[in-house]
Amino acid sequence: MDTNQTNLSSMQLPSEPGSPMRGKVLFLLSRFLDGGIDTVLVEYLNALVSQTSYEVTLCINVCMEDLEVYKARIPKGVKVVYLVENRLLTWYKRRKITHGKSLLGIGDELLLNPIRRSSARYQLHEMSSGYDVIIDFDCTHGSFLKGIHGPRMISFYHFSLDAVRQHDARHLRRQIAKMSVYDKVVLLSDAMLKEAQVLMPELKDHFHRIYNPVDLQRIIQRAQEPVNDDRINKPFMLTVARLEENQKDLTTLINAYSLLRGSNVPKLYIVGEGHSRVQLQNHIDTLGLRADVVLLGFQENPYPWMAKAKLLLLSSKFEGLPTVLIEGLMLGKLMAATDCPTGPSEILDHGQAGVLVPVGSTSAMRDAMLEILNNNKLQTSLLKNVEERRWMFSPQSSVSQLCALF
Repeated sequence: MDTNQTNLSSMQLPSEPGSPMRGKVLFLLSRFLDGGIDTVLVEYLNALVSQTSYEVTLCINVCMEDLEVYKARIPKGVKVVYLVENRLLTWYKRRKITHGKSLLGIGDELLLNPIRRSSARYQLHEMSSGYDVIIDFDCTHGSFLKGIHGPRMISFYHFSLDAVRQHDARHLRRQIAKMSVYDKVVLLSDAMLKEAQVLMPELKDHFHRIYNPVDLQRIIQRAQEPVNDDRINKPFMLTVARLEENQKDLTTLINAYSLLRGSNVPKLYIVGEGHSRVQLQNHIDTLGLRADVVLLGFQENPYPWMAKAKLLLLSSKFEGLPTVLIEGLMLGKLMAATDCPTGPSEILDHGQAGVLVPVGSTSAMRDAMLEILNNNKLQTSLLKNVEERRWMFSPQSSVSQLCALF
């Protein structure tokens, strides 16, 4: 039997949660796109609606119109509102996603951003009194929430604090200054929790670790949906990531794959969109890999591709708790990932449930791909640990811990 093939329908789910809870909860999000944060938010919204009696509202700062490709995933029981919808005020924000930064951004920052911020702050203060709990899901509304009293304030932070400090120390200092606004700050891994306690010892009692929830049943169901694309029937390895080089470092992954030329390995498919797409396609063409490294673009349902892949890959420079690896656990996949701060090591049980490689190492990523694809004993060992690991990330566990903070 191919050890990389999983009988999805045979997986068992955790038991149902206990008694329902009540209250009004407001989730805040700066923008709603197609990234990992958006995916995790949808998991929380679904779990709160299905498992509790909370009345849930999602408040999105800037309306991104047709770029909100996950909007259909928001459960019907969730009310959705926007702080800034005017198309003139949101035009550059949308354009930057599709075309990247430009000189137009200077005018947007100087002229339109003050209007957006003023409008968002005013509307948020107006609506806040109607809620028992406000959850700033991407930790971007701290300055807007100052002066609001009454609701419980909770924030989620999704990235390695130490990696942010090394990349942009000024940004981290501003972030730290805002964190005192919240009653509790949720971090996604034990490694992130340790970083926060070292960097912000005065706020150590504010921090709590809650793993991202992933709904196993939903993923299994969606992974079985048909795909009208013949490329899914060819042998391939897969990475699912926004095409943003400053974090995802897909160039290193492509370079590693180029070293496998002539090794009779599966193709490399990349699912996702982002402003680095043109740069990455040019790099693929320069290496002469257009036939073997394929940018599949955004896939509304990536799970059939993940379920069929021979190997899931992640090449990030930094993360918080990468959802795609948790989803890989749920689907019983072989995986290789950079040992970046933070998340991959914790999810993959320090290398027992997936191979970890140094950040930015082309040769190490190449070696990991070859070893996993060709070593049957390693495959068996990894998949055994994957099976044991997946239950740590159930929605029931995560939602129960979040509601305890309310």
